[in-house]
Amino acid sequence: MVSDGQRANDDTFNNAFMSRTDDTDTVGTVGLNHPTSGGTIANAQQAINDNASNITSNDNDIATLQTNKVDKATLTAVGDIYARNSTEPARVAVGTDGQVLTADSGATEGVSWQDSTDATLTTKGDLLTRTATDPERLAVGTDGFVLTADSAEATGLRWAASSGGSSTKNVVTKSAAATLLLTEDVILCDTSGGAFTLTLPTAVGNSGKEYEFKYIDSNFSNALTVDADGAELIDGSAMKTLNTQNETLNIISNGTNWFVTSREQRTPFAAFVPTISGFGTPSSVDTMWARDGQNLVLLYEFQIGTATASEAQMGLPGSLTIDSVVVPTITQVGAIATSYNTVGGVSYHALITGGDSYINLGRGGTTTSGLVPLDGNAIGDSEQVSFMVHIPITGWGS
Repeated sequence: MVSDGQRANDDTFNNAFMSRTDDTDTVGTVGLNHPTSGGTIANAQQAINDNASNITSNDNDIATLQTNKVDKATLTAVGDIYARNSTEPARVAVGTDGQVLTADSGATEGVSWQDSTDATLTTKGDLLTRTATDPERLAVGTDGFVLTADSAEATGLRWAASSGGSSTKNVVTKSAAATLLLTEDVILCDTSGGAFTLTLPTAVGNSGKEYEFKYIDSNFSNALTVDADGAELIDGSAMKTLNTQNETLNIISNGTNWFVTSREQRTPFAAFVPTISGFGTPSSVDTMWARDGQNLVLLYEFQIGTATASEAQMGLPGSLTIDSVVVPTITQVGAIATSYNTVGGVSYHALITGGDSYINLGRGGTTTSGLVPLDGNAIGDSEQVSFMVHIPITGWGS
């Protein structure tokens, strides 16, 4: 259908064409080759082309919107959101209470719900650190511990006892069985109430941790045992013992086991009251003892009373016994000097047997075996007896 406007234009064009009188354009007439009329047709054609292009562009936009349309039906729970993955929008399900939406390049949609880092720090002093993949809480350490880099830990950090960073040591006294704390350094051991055991913490993860033990009780009959944790060792042994006053033991962890760095097992001489049998009632008794490593050093001097025909025995201090591993059978350990006038080269000596708590009297230079314990009257009444011997003691070698 041709519009009225189009028809009017056509009439005007025809009239103008028919009014031409020669081949030259006349002012006021319109010909097919008139510049003005030719530009109008070209402009009209361009407008038609532009409209066609716009229509094509709009069709493409509509197709794109149709392709990328979001189906609200896929949002199924309160709090669900849409985020675009590499190709199209996608649903991200709502997180759990307290979680926060976090940028996450590892997630398909580029975001993910994660626990709030604030919620993981529950105790004063907690630290927020990171594993190879995620943030993680590092609980606050024990008082006095220091934060230490440790590649073996998941976070690369751990709290550990200070290994000499402070000049102040924590000194404690122990009088009963306990497991030691990493915050304790110097342990004063009081066994006056009886023997007991102190258990070490694990050496694993505590490299550089040191302990100093000192035995402070004068009653060396009650042993203090230092026991390693589980199958761990102390210088290759499961335990070490302290038995005598002022004895010390220092150890250090290498992260796997414990090692002795120093040990003092020598004590000064001290007097003790011995038990003496077979010599009647001795007088002028002067006896002293000292420790020298595994050995007990004894100084004995007394005057025999009215000797009897019973085995001569000179007791060790306290409840100490002779080490039966070192001395499995009766053994001569030293000479005994007496004021007795010997005849025919007779001499006396000390005898010891593993497990015993006393020294026997032996005699040489006779037909009697020198390893046979004698009675007290083998010497004679009122004679002076004097000797010094070294005796290995049970438990002192550990």
